[in-house]
Amino acid sequence: MKICSASGEYKIRFCESLPALSQQILRSAPTHVLVDTKVYRIYGKWIRRWVPLGKTLSVRSSETQKSLEQTPRLIEALLRMEIRKNSVLLVIGGGVVQDLGCFIASVLFRGIPWKFVPTTLLAQADSCVGGKSSINLARQKNLVGTFHPPREVLVCPVFLQTLPANQYRSGMGEIIKLLWIRDPRGLSRFMRLELSCSMPRKKSSQILALIRRSLQTKKAYIEKDEFDTGPRKILNFGHTFGHAFESVTRYAIPHGVAVTLGMLAASFFSEFLFQGPRGCFVETRRLCFPWFHPYQRKLLRISPLRIIQRMAKDKKNYDHKLQLILPDARWKPRLVKPCDKALVLKGLRMFFLAMTT
Repeated sequence: MKICSASGEYKIRFCESLPALSQQILRSAPTHVLVDTKVYRIYGKWIRRWVPLGKTLSVRSSETQKSLEQTPRLIEALLRMEIRKNSVLLVIGGGVVQDLGCFIASVLFRGIPWKFVPTTLLAQADSCVGGKSSINLARQKNLVGTFHPPREVLVCPVFLQTLPANQYRSGMGEIIKLLWIRDPRGLSRFMRLELSCSMPRKKSSQILALIRRSLQTKKAYIEKDEFDTGPRKILNFGHTFGHAFESVTRYAIPHGVAVTLGMLAASFFSEFLFQGPRGCFVETRRLCFPWFHPYQRKLLRISPLRIIQRMAKDKKNYDHKLQLILPDARWKPRLVKPCDKALVLKGLRMFFLAMTT
């Protein structure tokens, strides 16, 4: 699969085994590696077979680590490893490490090439394409970032065999979002047939097929609107609410789970505040319940007023109003006219009440 970006094409290559992945990595000749600490703990022996000696930097995957305040420490560590302008940084990990690697590669020496091996379902099926980095600032989600596409992405489902169950669910949140955008009417049928909770036991070929379908959906949007000024905004469906749900619970809710809850909130707002499709909320709750339960309990302990305060800082807002993406009459996610905070607060209170009944 090829992705066309302003800085040139880059390829998504699919490898069904670690030996096949090793061959692709050796062909790309990375000089330095930035890797998730947990991934390195499990796959360190495999990584050391081909990485240059003393050129690996492991980083803890957490939202507090993915911050503008922590980034200089990582850059200084790479400089001590003699990274240079002509170096190639290979990033191995999930979305947090991807964001860090992309951001560092975009600003270090005004830009160095980087390649990505995503190791979580969320990163493989969604965030690995698009070229965006998103860094937290002052505990606010994704306020700082750049556009700096990788030279290559290598997707291997083997890593998913050691992925914690909650990270599977997190990845499924973004997959459900992309499939909803692709075909809202077919989502219910597809989820009944394909998106069972036994996902970790599916064959590599089945998982790769699902990942390909998700990436094809995202590819169409990012190639139309690489810099997120128009159609690509729809890919933020579930995120305006979801990012606030994450940060207000201090990231006790995984990203993709928060996005699933965000889509549920969007369906409620569409039906009960914007005359959207009848039954949208109940049907969304029925379909998505296995993917967000029991995390909604953490959310319902939070005051809606605190959530509004976080939503007000969302980077997609205009002036002092909140930008929402809600299902329209055909269930297709659409941008709606920016909303007053008072209306959104009213809607959140109604949504919380509906979630407890």
